[in-house]
Amino acid sequence: MQVVHGEFTEAVLETLLPVAQQVFLPLLTNGSNQEGWPDVVAKEVSENLHRFVANVGATVGELKGQTLLPVPVADTSQQDQAARDKAKIHILENSVTTWTKQIKAVLKADPDAALKGVGAYPGPLTELDFWSERANNLNSIHDQLTGERIQKVVKVLELAQSAYHPAFERLIQDVEAARHEANENVKFLKPLRKYLEKLNTMDDFVALTDQFKPLLHTLLLIWKNSKTYNSSARFATLLREICNDLIMQACKFVPGAELLHMEPDEACDKLRMTLKVLGSFKSHYFAYKAASAAECPDNPWRFQNSLIFGRLDTFLERCADIMELQSTCVQFGKLERVEVGGTKGKNLTSAIKQVHADFLTAQEKFRQITYDVMDVGAPGFEADFHTFREVVRELEHRLGALIMQAFDDCTTLSSTFKLLESFEGLLERDAIAAEVAKKHKDMVDSFAADVAEVHELFMSNKAWPVLSKNAPPHSGAVQWVRGLMERLQEPMGKLQSMDASVQEMPAFKAAQHSYEAVMAEMQQYEKALVQDWCSQVDTTSESKLHQPLLQFHEDSTADLPLLAVNFDPALVRLLRETKYFLLLKIEVPGSASDIFQHADKYRQQIASLDLMVTLYNKLQRTILPVERPLVSAKLDAAEPALQRGLEELVWANDGIDTYIKETLEIVKELDGILTTIKDNVANTLDLLRTFERNLMFDRKEGKVYTFDELSDSSASLISQRHNEMRDAGKEIGKLLSSSNRVLKVSKASPAWKAYVDYVSDMVISGFASAITHTTQYLQQQLDPEILAKSGAGPLLEVELELATPDMVWKPELTGSAKGSLQALVQKWLMSFLEVGGLIKRLDTGEGSYAKELEEDYEVAAELDQVLGITLASIRSCEDFKGQYMKYDYLWKQDLNQTLQDFLEANGTKNADGSREDPPLSKFEEQIQKYKAIGQEVASLPGSATVGFIKISAKPLKSSLSTWASKWVYLFTRYLQDKVVNSIGELYSFMDGADSTLARKVLGEGGDEEGAEAPAQHAVEEDAEADSAEKKAAKQAEYRRALYDMLSCMRDVRKRSDRTDAMFDPLKDTAAMLHGFGIQLGDNVLKQLESAEFKWKGLKKKMLNRREQLAALQQAEAVEIRRQSDAFAERVDDYRK
Repeated sequence: MQVVHGEFTEAVLETLLPVAQQVFLPLLTNGSNQEGWPDVVAKEVSENLHRFVANVGATVGELKGQTLLPVPVADTSQQDQAARDKAKIHILENSVTTWTKQIKAVLKADPDAALKGVGAYPGPLTELDFWSERANNLNSIHDQLTGERIQKVVKVLELAQSAYHPAFERLIQDVEAARHEANENVKFLKPLRKYLEKLNTMDDFVALTDQFKPLLHTLLLIWKNSKTYNSSARFATLLREICNDLIMQACKFVPGAELLHMEPDEACDKLRMTLKVLGSFKSHYFAYKAASAAECPDNPWRFQNSLIFGRLDTFLERCADIMELQSTCVQFGKLERVEVGGTKGKNLTSAIKQVHADFLTAQEKFRQITYDVMDVGAPGFEADFHTFREVVRELEHRLGALIMQAFDDCTTLSSTFKLLESFEGLLERDAIAAEVAKKHKDMVDSFAADVAEVHELFMSNKAWPVLSKNAPPHSGAVQWVRGLMERLQEPMGKLQSMDASVQEMPAFKAAQHSYEAVMAEMQQYEKALVQDWCSQVDTTSESKLHQPLLQFHEDSTADLPLLAVNFDPALVRLLRETKYFLLLKIEVPGSASDIFQHADKYRQQIASLDLMVTLYNKLQRTILPVERPLVSAKLDAAEPALQRGLEELVWANDGIDTYIKETLEIVKELDGILTTIKDNVANTLDLLRTFERNLMFDRKEGKVYTFDELSDSSASLISQRHNEMRDAGKEIGKLLSSSNRVLKVSKASPAWKAYVDYVSDMVISGFASAITHTTQYLQQQLDPEILAKSGAGPLLEVELELATPDMVWKPELTGSAKGSLQALVQKWLMSFLEVGGLIKRLDTGEGSYAKELEEDYEVAAELDQVLGITLASIRSCEDFKGQYMKYDYLWKQDLNQTLQDFLEANGTKNADGSREDPPLSKFEEQIQKYKAIGQEVASLPGSATVGFIKISAKPLKSSLSTWASKWVYLFTRYLQDKVVNSIGELYSFMDGADSTLARKVLGEGGDEEGAEAPAQHAVEEDAEADSAEKKAAKQAEYRRALYDMLSCMRDVRKRSDRTDAMFDPLKDTAAMLHGFGIQLGDNVLKQLESAEFKWKGLKKKMLNRREQLAALQQAEAVEIRRQSDAFAERVDDYRK
């Protein structure tokens, strides 16, 4: 058996269909393969297999969006034979049944199905797509039905006279009709697609209006020309879907999620635009609906508006509701800026702010909704919006009551209208409008009172009207009366703009009558003023223009000739009145107009003459005697020109402008010269005054300097100031040369020499002032009294130190050597005086002004004052130093010699020639003495401020404290060494003595294991074990031990008394040292505690040992006597 294998593609069903048709179906329906099958099984397998293949084919077609009619595999090529084969007929009839179900499903497809879905709002492209898909599907079905294979099936059924054949033929006819309708609809709807796609996808919502007219025009053409789509049902569906797209675009333009959080003004603008665009669509629709009645009278558009625009109208209502909400937000938002005046203004403003706050709370609560407010299908909006409206109504009533209270608090009609203007917009709301309407009568009465008050003001002041500052009398009076008229005109206009009920009030009519009467009276007054002024114009003749241009000033004298412009005040008043009357748009007489035509010329001439006169008078008032000879020639040249203006020229002459120009140039030149030399002098003074501000000594605020810092900073500053003064001297020379060039005078002329002397005196005075300002500032930093009053700190910090064998200042205070304070101050003073040599003399060009400054009494006095303050402060510092000098013995006396003298003076001499130390009390006395001195030193001031000097004695105090400590240490160390050495020596002696007394002597030794045995037994054992030589050596060692012990016993007896007496003094010494804070150490203290006990033990041991050695000692004495006698015998023998 051969197995054929392969792979399925991703399109499984498309692969399965040919496999089922061409492989499984032929195999399973082949008779040879069914041998042995029962007829029922074979029939059932065949039917189910054909049904399976048909279902797969139909499913493949549905996946492709087509209706595929599955063709049976039964052979129909021999139609006559097939018509007689019942089995095949049965298969074909089953296929027809399947086709019928598929085709009827297509034919029954409802174009309105998309609209019938819950929450579904399809657009018009859905309608176009439906017909396009329907046409494609029906065309496909038609092609399959008219194809050869299905036609063979139909023919076989016809020949077999099958009951399915007639019904299937009718179904084919229905397909043809439906196909024709679908194709027609696609054809006529196709022009709509481009407009509908724009309607669905355009981002510019406002631009949609451009699509409405061509869209509806195309719809009308379809209605007129299509025979299949011009039905009310089809058009109603399409228009409803167009409305759905418009709503969708509107929601994109005004998204509900953002709408409530937009700025109210912006939201209103967008909603207003939305209503405009959607309203435009409806307007276009109704226009084309009317056109359809004219163009298609037999079949006009008779669609129900509620059916087409039901959802759109609901959406428009929602937009209107939201716009009302946002408009309310805009109106109530104005309350945040409302400020009410009057006696109750503060409380009313606070209450209005509370209304605003309550509104914001309601607004914020409404904003918390979770649904889309632009979704007309969203539940809950009506209830939420109704709640919001109720809150707003309650706030309106509260606000209306507050407005009425504020209304009652207004004292004038103007304030009343301002109050109402501040609530603009809110006054149109019903509850507030009703409250305001109650006050119309009061407003009319207030206006009537204003009319009466204005009339009273007019009558009481019309003789002497209140004029503005500098206002001409006639035009000012006209302006005043017009102000009164405007006071009434504005409220009258506002009252007339109110609703008609106000104008129908009797009180308003009476007030209006009074208003008209007062206005007429004031208008007549204005007319009379103008006429009175016009009559006066003629009296101001042109004779005033024949007066001279200039006259002498009222303050002029023979020594001080001053000038003034001679333009008659009457002409000035005429020009001013004319100007203001023309501004008030009042016609003036021709003569006044003629003169006013030249007003600019007169104004320019007067201005030029004023400038000329001002310059001339300034020159006369400010010129100095030393300057007048320098410009006398130019002054003499200006006099004739000025004389012409005083005597010859008048305002009516021609050539006035030329005269003014020429004379003004002369005066300007003279003024320019004088201004230049005065400016040069002023600049010279400024340069010199700079050094009064930029001193040659400076101190950072509150800073205390070291000597080096003060020396370096002052030297740097003085050098900088000297350089600046050199530069200033050069600049002063340039300024003087500039004055000479401007004046154009000889440097040898007496006038110029006098002027140079004048400037030289100025320079000398400036430098002297610079020195005195610097020294005065320096005195402020040095003088103790000034420093105390100002609370300023010292300038300089010095240190007082011990440099054995003397106390020294750092830095030195006195002396002329470099590095001392006195020398530094003297250096400053000399550098101040040196400024006189920094600039060359202006008169000779050589030399300097040093001599003049040295001879200046004030400068010398200031310098002496600084030096005197410095020396006084230095003397005070020496006085401060004196309080430390009494302790000079601390470092001048020799410590060791002083201790030796103390020991000799206070100690005792023993009989053996040794000396005993002084009593402990003497040591304590000395230690207390020097500790007291250390405390005295510590209590001395570590620093002090003496005038401008801050003294730091801390180094000296530290040195003195150290010296006091050295003296204390001298005595405590002696005692400490005494205790330690005494205890050490005692313990050393006791250890040696104890070791010595523990040694074995002849007759006391044992074996090496330490066993005790009688002495004789030991000697015998030794004798047996050792040789005679070793025995002799051992005996010698025992003898030495005996002698050593005897010597030790002698030493113990010898020092017994002295040692017994040393323990208490040593303990007292240790206690005293402990009292002074000196610790001997734990080991020494332990030894001191146990020394006496150990000493007594040693003495007892010595006594015991003496008793033990008494026999040996006696035997040794006998042996010594024997040896001595033997030696004597040998000596005698030798002598013989």
